[in-house]
Amino acid sequence: MEAAATLADLELCDAREWRLGPDRLWCLTPVRNGVCHTVPDLSRDVIWFDGEPPRVSDRTVEPVRTALVEGSSVVGIRFAPSVVSIELDPRWDGWSAASTSERLRLLERALADGALRVEADPVFDAVLTSLDRAEVRMREVAAGLGVSERQLLRWTNRTVGLTPKQLHRFLRVRRFWEAGPGSPLAVRSAEAGFYDQSHASNEIVAITGLRP
Repeated sequence: MEAAATLADLELCDAREWRLGPDRLWCLTPVRNGVCHTVPDLSRDVIWFDGEPPRVSDRTVEPVRTALVEGSSVVGIRFAPSVVSIELDPRWDGWSAASTSERLRLLERALADGALRVEADPVFDAVLTSLDRAEVRMREVAAGLGVSERQLLRWTNRTVGLTPKQLHRFLRVRRFWEAGPGSPLAVRSAEAGFYDQSHASNEIVAITGLRP
């Protein structure tokens, strides 16, 4: 599954991103002081602010509001939801980079050199793929994975702290964001698997804190 992009207020930031296979290298450059709102989409990031060492974010299951300062920049990599482990080697000398372009280049190099180690879980990826549909029956999802509903519930709770039904809700909102930004809201709602536009609006506000 591909990672969704960070949602930034484009009047606040110059926001750019580049593909790194299934992941995304990104950069935010504030044009004024303000707050960037990140949509929760089950992804995880390595985030690198000016003058600070990089850090690993928690899985985004709630909206994240980040204060940004004009004249600074923030770079990072957003990893797909199937990634369950991210480790930074604090001894690597590349973490002392200063400029924006250098930090972007070194994040790629850190992955190649093993200073940034990422582990995806193929089982979790299979769970997400099974749940990423307009309509799902948990009994059928569990059977397709060769486990009981109770085992599936325990496994997802232990792995990411969410139930299969909660994961399905997040994935449905992800599909809404990815369903052609230029399309009418009613069309995007139907394509994502919501009952109607009102249902989509209520779910999106509940999960992201944003109106569609």
